[in-house]
Amino acid sequence: MTADATATSTLPCRPKAGLPMLSIGALLALIASSIFGAGCSDDDDDQNNNNAIFCAPPTPPAEALRKMGPYDGPGATPGARVLAGNRLLTPEGDEVEVGGFPVDVRTHPTLPLAYVSNTGYRRRAVQVLDLDSGEVVQEIARTEAFYGMALAMTGDSSRLYMGGGDSGRVDAYDIGADGLLTVAGYFSIDGFPAGMAATEDGSTLYVAQFSGRTLAEVDTATGEVLDTLNLGAGVYSVALLPERGASGEVWLTAFQSDKVVIVDLATWTVAASITLGGNPLAIHRSPDGGHVWVTVPDADSVVRIDTQSRQVVASEKVGEASIADGENNPLPASSPTGLWVDFATNRLFVTRAADNAVGLFEADTLAPLGAIPVSWYPTAVALAADGETLVVTNGKGLGTGPLLSYGFGAESGKESMTGTVSLVDLGNLDLAAATAQVEENVRRPDEVWSWSCDQTFPVPSHVGGRTPIEHIVLIVRENKTYDTLFGDLEQGDGDPSLVLYGDHVTPNIHALARQFAHHDNFYDDSECSVQGHLWLTASFANDYMERIWLEDYRGNGFGTDAFMEQGQPDFGTFFTHLIRHGVDFTNYGEIVGAAGACCGETVMDHTDLEFPGGFYNTDVLDEEKAQYVASQIRDQGILAPFTFLLLPNDHTNGTSPGALTPESMIADNDYATGLVVEAISHSEFWPRTAIFIVEDDPQIGADHVEYHRSICVVVSPWSKRGYVSSVHTSIPSLFRTFELILGIGPLNRYDALATPMWDVFTGTPDFTPYTALPRNFPDSYNSEEAPGAAYSRRMDFSGPDRNPELGDLLWWASRGAPPEGSRMARELRGELPSRLDEDPLEAGQAPSHDEAFDSDEEPGANGRRGRDRYDAAWTSFYRYLRDNPEVEADLRPRRRPPLRPLSQEW
Repeated sequence: MTADATATSTLPCRPKAGLPMLSIGALLALIASSIFGAGCSDDDDDQNNNNAIFCAPPTPPAEALRKMGPYDGPGATPGARVLAGNRLLTPEGDEVEVGGFPVDVRTHPTLPLAYVSNTGYRRRAVQVLDLDSGEVVQEIARTEAFYGMALAMTGDSSRLYMGGGDSGRVDAYDIGADGLLTVAGYFSIDGFPAGMAATEDGSTLYVAQFSGRTLAEVDTATGEVLDTLNLGAGVYSVALLPERGASGEVWLTAFQSDKVVIVDLATWTVAASITLGGNPLAIHRSPDGGHVWVTVPDADSVVRIDTQSRQVVASEKVGEASIADGENNPLPASSPTGLWVDFATNRLFVTRAADNAVGLFEADTLAPLGAIPVSWYPTAVALAADGETLVVTNGKGLGTGPLLSYGFGAESGKESMTGTVSLVDLGNLDLAAATAQVEENVRRPDEVWSWSCDQTFPVPSHVGGRTPIEHIVLIVRENKTYDTLFGDLEQGDGDPSLVLYGDHVTPNIHALARQFAHHDNFYDDSECSVQGHLWLTASFANDYMERIWLEDYRGNGFGTDAFMEQGQPDFGTFFTHLIRHGVDFTNYGEIVGAAGACCGETVMDHTDLEFPGGFYNTDVLDEEKAQYVASQIRDQGILAPFTFLLLPNDHTNGTSPGALTPESMIADNDYATGLVVEAISHSEFWPRTAIFIVEDDPQIGADHVEYHRSICVVVSPWSKRGYVSSVHTSIPSLFRTFELILGIGPLNRYDALATPMWDVFTGTPDFTPYTALPRNFPDSYNSEEAPGAAYSRRMDFSGPDRNPELGDLLWWASRGAPPEGSRMARELRGELPSRLDEDPLEAGQAPSHDEAFDSDEEPGANGRRGRDRYDAAWTSFYRYLRDNPEVEADLRPRRRPPLRPLSQEW
């Protein structure tokens, strides 16, 4: 498609290298002189010549304006839905709603039944699904639930075992003749029990201890743990191969590393390990034990391993080969997770979680056969006893939908995610049509609105196109839905009844939205900050984090693994992507991805360690952070081609007595945002700059359109004034827009196919600068009588994402009562025991600077599990400073964890 129109516009000349930076007055005079005919010199680049020809993108079509939710457009099928980013869901077969986050499945060997492990934020259960009727015929609540199931069916004894994760046990259920379950008891096993495998006679169970990084051997008759073996990594899935060696072998995927680990049962030692790629997950063995198949989510591949030679004999990328980079390498971010092998037909089924599909392959060669569309984020797959019904668990299933006053008895969107199970009749499947539909669904954001332009536009239609923009600034704030902030905005699709921090509290972001451009159909692809900062640094969250964040938010440990290697996608982050392409950048305050390196450079080389407070630190005013960045721009003439600026204080520290009130912290954040825009718009960089302002996730507040909807404000001389974009975009759209401006290729499938933000830009610039508006809420502090103060005092604000009930608390502080149906509300009504009466829990303390410098013990060796990962990242950073004394950093005391933390255990 070609541009609708072209326009002629005058561009300011770029300052020549080596010349002093111009004052804003001199620069504006230069712009004025160029408008009246003074041209650039002959050796200026063509794109800087006067009278440049600008394209005008076509009007966005209706399909580009779809909102997240049910889809009724052309060719709509039952159950079709639009996801964040305008991808389409068209699940094949029947879809059964099971709620929560189903993560694992086993099918009965003779009956039309499936057993589902559900690990939702609140719903933790085993569910029995009738495959003929498509109904959940039994559900048994569990103390805790995690990945891992094993069927042991021998003679008259039939039993189902399930990993209990944080409960420290394996639950056992007797299977009746009708296939229904009866609770048989449990085995106490430390170390977060996960995947498992039973011997043929059912007498012994081998259990992966995920956080314990060990393998346990259990006598099923007595429940006694006979032995454990340290494996050095968080093991997840288990396959037992009694045919191998003198006494057999156990093969395990090490989901916190890049290896499969092999244990020799005769010697009870690690016999070997095989390196495959980041976070190998599911494992499936052949009947004769000669081969195993393994999914490797971060490598986007499935592999077949010869168990005799212990060599990979076949490997295949799971995504479409046609979705590739400029060198025809398949782009990553399909996330293969669960797998099942049908040996009768030589077919391998692999769930492609990030593509909402199941891939089919020849089991022996791994040659691709096609794909089947299922629902949102498939996690596991199994074939029913009839050999024709494919059973697929979809972790996110139906999604959330609107969230009104924290939604229908749910505390937040974390609880509103509605998992499903897809039942696909393979006998009646048109595989060619299904395969085409999968690719169409994935490509949709790129194809609903496209155009071509060989002239100039602020966001080019293709990589290498001409643009007047040379500087991109991404300002990241914390945790708000669209309606929480913009429900009172006259422009855009807002609901005033859902506003928590409107115009009076946040005058600057409102003024910027009114004066420049903002989106009312923009979505965060995450449900929480753990994922949000990954999306905002990598345009993706890997499968490890999609599974682990639920445990973190329930207080079950793993803290903020997003900072650690296992939480980072193998393809790296946007920071390393910029290094790879030779684009300079500055990182102010973002720790996710800060440990990355590429091509002889580290992200730390581009990270300003004198930024006030270092990384995430809500005890330092955002205004101080903004003033520091403003001084870099104003006094030092520093503004890189790409700038990442974290201003996190709108997260707040709750209503803890003595802490700044939520309104004060949010007003501080808002004023800081205004100060940064003011500094840039009054600088020499302004004519060639675009600023993008977003929230990292939508955790705080409600939204009448969709829980995932949040804000995106675009501020630039080249953004339309007073414009509201209703084009469906999400975080990957940001990165595709950045890449088109910077002239670099995509990082992964998501940003490669995302819809760019063309419509908010114009070829006719307005260089009027912005002046920050003063705060309406000065610094004030919470009293002992502040709403929810007792709860807030026991929340942990020493790091991000440690308080899943913070949204409930802020709703309470703003509206006078916690959300109906929330845990706090139920405790206040006496429906649940009050956690404020619990005994003190052992609480680890973040290391002091001196302790961290001097200590060489393993990070996280002390303290309550759940804090160690974030604190380990800080400890590693302190050691980096100790070993590099020439490096200076602005380190401020960080808030300590409470001695009586608020329990999240259910």
